Amino acid sequence: YFKEPTYEMLPFDEFNQVPLIYKIKPDSPLLLAHPYPCVVDPTRRLSNVSRFYEFDRDEIEMHHYSFVREDISSKMTNVSNRDNHDGAIQFLREFANWTPEVGVIHPHPWGRKVFQFISWVPNYFNIDLSWTEKI
Repeated sequence: YFKEPTYEMLPFDEFNQVPLIYKIKPDSPLLLAHPYPCVVDPTRRLSNVSRFYEFDRDEIEMHHYSFVREDISSKMTNVSNRDNHDGAIQFLREFANWTPEVGVIHPHPWGRKVFQFISWVPNYFNIDLSWTEKI
């Protein structure tokens, strides 16, 4: 999703996965870039994972609203892969003036490769951003 809860970046990223449920044990710390059975964010990897199941999108789907927020500059400053963002300052300028007609803009090279267009979708979770206009 991008800037508003009704603009979705498509097509879906079918390559990266997101861990859903972990049983955290003393011998299973989070380890940066630890080997994993599929491609996941390096900061979300537990070591010593003994049971693994990869859900299909039709079983469960994460709606990722990472670019729907009051302060996008905070996201760009605090994101774990900020060193991979090759155009963060330019992205922030473009984001401020973005409209759906512009199409996809993304701070990360992978996002620019994967996401090709913006589609209007319903506000599935009734996310209300009107409070941000008062700040």
